[in-house]
Amino acid sequence: MKRLELKEDAEFYYDEAAAMAPVRFAEKFLRHYEGQWAGQPFTLMDWQRDEVIKPLFGWKRRKDGRRRFRELWLLTAKGAGKTPLLALVGMFMLLADGEEAPHIISSATDVPQARLTFDAAKKYIAANRTLERACRSLQHEIKGPKNAKWEAVSGSAEGRHGYRPTCLLMDEAHEWPNGALYKNLTANMFKRPNSLTLVTTNAGPSRTCFAWSLHERALAVLNGTSDNTKLLPVIYETPEDMDWTTEAAAKVANPSIGHLVQFEDLATELSDAKLSDDAEARYRRLYLSQWQKTGEGRWLSMALWDACETVDALTIPTDAALFVGLDLSLGDDLCAVAFVWATPERFYLDSHFWTPKATAEGYEASHGVPYQKWANDGHITLVDELTISGAVHDRIAAYIVERAKGHKVRAICFDRAHALHTVKALEAAGLRAVPIGQGYEVSPGCFELERRIKESTVTIRANGVLRFCATNAEIYEDQRGNIYPIKPGAKGKFKGTKHLKIDGISAAANAFKEAKRHTFPKVRTIFKGPRVI
Repeated sequence: MKRLELKEDAEFYYDEAAAMAPVRFAEKFLRHYEGQWAGQPFTLMDWQRDEVIKPLFGWKRRKDGRRRFRELWLLTAKGAGKTPLLALVGMFMLLADGEEAPHIISSATDVPQARLTFDAAKKYIAANRTLERACRSLQHEIKGPKNAKWEAVSGSAEGRHGYRPTCLLMDEAHEWPNGALYKNLTANMFKRPNSLTLVTTNAGPSRTCFAWSLHERALAVLNGTSDNTKLLPVIYETPEDMDWTTEAAAKVANPSIGHLVQFEDLATELSDAKLSDDAEARYRRLYLSQWQKTGEGRWLSMALWDACETVDALTIPTDAALFVGLDLSLGDDLCAVAFVWATPERFYLDSHFWTPKATAEGYEASHGVPYQKWANDGHITLVDELTISGAVHDRIAAYIVERAKGHKVRAICFDRAHALHTVKALEAAGLRAVPIGQGYEVSPGCFELERRIKESTVTIRANGVLRFCATNAEIYEDQRGNIYPIKPGAKGKFKGTKHLKIDGISAAANAFKEAKRHTFPKVRTIFKGPRVI
């Protein structure tokens, strides 16, 4: 664990009595309500006490005596005991922090998750007569003295602007679909001058979710590149270069191993993780707190993908044929063009993308997808239009024609749904267009892309958007063994998580299908009759 360096100075000081107040409150009033410790006093583990509670409540500002830290970012592995810790803070803030009419909110994506800390508090109350006399536990609310209340909030961010909580307990940040609920609930925290926001989470399945942006903010505080003095980052994350199968690796991410859980309890998960990439990614995420660069359920191995990537300009053989794959949109979505030069021995893949600037800004604000960085790197064009209009399609066609100059263009491979405007312009320029049905028809291209990545017989020009698409792409397989790429979460009528784009991979698969059909190895022998033995 990397610790935030804390020392007294002209701005901050440490109050030991204030730091220990929640610890003594827990030991006096709270009792465990389940498992082997049921009925025993809530005694904080060393890391809970020294790394979270005491810094959070003990460090203060000299100018007004209020708490230095107004927000906690806590990343630990599954099973570390985050929920009881949150419930303790909520109980202390409800009853013993000295705030008039305190308002505690437990929040999460869905109702069951939001109620975890809320229901834990109700059980603490039920286990202690003093707390029972002080509080009324209702189905959806806990009422305390001095108009104190605690409620659980989940689901839509709409209608959450009016809250003025003193303590906000937000669990499992990696599951939040976006940052709307967080932003709406924290918007009025400044109206409570000594309020606390506690955000806890396991690591996320990708680095494009909103929680990853919060994690990066916490890392900036730890690394000294941020001047945010109100955020307390507590991060238990196993280094990626550490042997992930060991007990030592698990203990780095979960300081409660040996107390709440034992390493042997992870035997099944670890055994499964050694057998498949998906299971390994899940184990690393949940039990080692390692944020995944790719999602669970991903199709392509990103380690193999990275081995095929180059940041240098592609050196294309003079005899290579060019196949251009399109995956275009008509609304405010992403447009992708893949350029695939093919020889029998090796393919060469380059790409470019287009999307409306307003759309990119929206995804960057809500999910932290770095479209502006990609634009600065030259990987994507952010257009001023609010949609992919006919004029944008014309510019895409002009870009393809310009890139194709001097190359042997064999085919423009396109999805029939949205590319007709661009295709007409390309055909007018003398290029041959081939429609590719999206579904089982693109299966040969998917197999060829997968094969060449595994065999390292494709060179991929590094492009942040294309790699983003590759990390997101999952695969659907029909009853006949055909495969085609889908977005994460796609099921039935739900087409998948909207901001997790895969258009670049779809465009590449279109081009790979035609490249496979028209690229053959040289004939090495000629049949001249039966062999005579």
